[in-house]
Amino acid sequence: MAVSIKSFTILIALLFSFTAPVIAQTKKQDSIRRLARADVKKFELDKSDLKIFRANRNNGTSDLYKPTVANTNHIELLTDSTYVKYFRERTYQKTMHKHTVGHYFLIGGISVLSAATIIIVALSG
Repeated sequence: MAVSIKSFTILIALLFSFTAPVIAQTKKQDSIRRLARADVKKFELDKSDLKIFRANRNNGTSDLYKPTVANTNHIELLTDSTYVKYFRERTYQKTMHKHTVGHYFLIGGISVLSAATIIIVALSG
């Protein structure tokens, strides 16, 4: 069964017409996520919100991570569901990975103590 060039051309045109919107939507979502990622870099919880976060660390859907006019450069995207969802996920992850000063003192103290122990053992042996 031979396929004519005309049938093949129509088939290719139909395939492109169905896949073109999908490709365009993916690129749009990627650019929106890129804009959200840039806004997340500047996001910080204030002290009162940080206390609320520490009381309930597992609540990633909290309004603490909601983009507002104050914490975003792209006000027109505040109604875009992709932007809001990605912004909330990334700000929650950023806050979860934030450490206190005590954490850094503890890690630094353990490192200094380990290094001193190794030096003492090496010099005595």
